Parts: sequence; C-alpha cells; structure tokens
Amino acid sequence: MSGRASVNPLTGSATYSLTCVGPGGSALSSVSVERIDRFLRWEPPTQNIDGSPLTDLAGYVMYWGRESRRYGSSAVINDPTVTRWEANLPPGTYFFAVTAVDADGNESDYSNEVRRTIP
Repeated sequence: MSGRASVNPLTGSATYSLTCVGPGGSALSSVSVERIDRFLRWEPPTQNIDGSPLTDLAGYVMYWGRESRRYGSSAVINDPTVTRWEANLPPGTYFFAVTAVDADGNESDYSNEVRRTIP
C-alpha cells in the first residue's frame, strides 16, 4: 500500500491518524507533531509618548530572563524595519520584553511581557 495525505499549516500541536484498509485487514497509525516557533513578533511603534509621530526609530532592544520582569540578558536590534526576533536559547521558560530606541539613543519603557517556553 502507498498513499499521501496533506494538511493545512500547523498553528500549534496536532495529532494525525491514518487508517489503511485492504484485503489483509486494516492498520492504524498516528503521529503527533508540534510546531516549534522560536520567533517573537511585535508591531513597530508609530508615536512618541507625547503622541507626536515617531520619525526617528533606530531599532529595538530585546530583553529576557528566567523570572518575570528580571531580565539578565539582552540583544540589540539595529534595524527599525525588523519586527521579529528568533529566540535561539537553551530549552526552558523565559520572559521577554522589547523596547524601542530612537536615533539619539533614547530607549522606551518595556513592552508588555511575554512568557514563552523554548523546547
């Protein structure tokens, strides 16, 4: 026997089962698949804190740590067009926040915090 099955792109974990039936009987096989997404994404800011248009965005700083709001590590992103960062970190649970940086080096407050488990 041979065959093929197609599914839509994964948005999370899924289990797929396939049953084959033939003259000799039937067989059932299952496989579990987990989508591993190490990317953190954000919307770029468009305004300064005073509501004026943000015209000098220079980049971002991604912060992370193992405890909420206790960030011991950071990565500078010197490109204002970047809106995602790949967390190439050892397995574990991390807390992340991002800040925006303007052309003069002024840094915004932390974004909302995101908790992510890296497999």
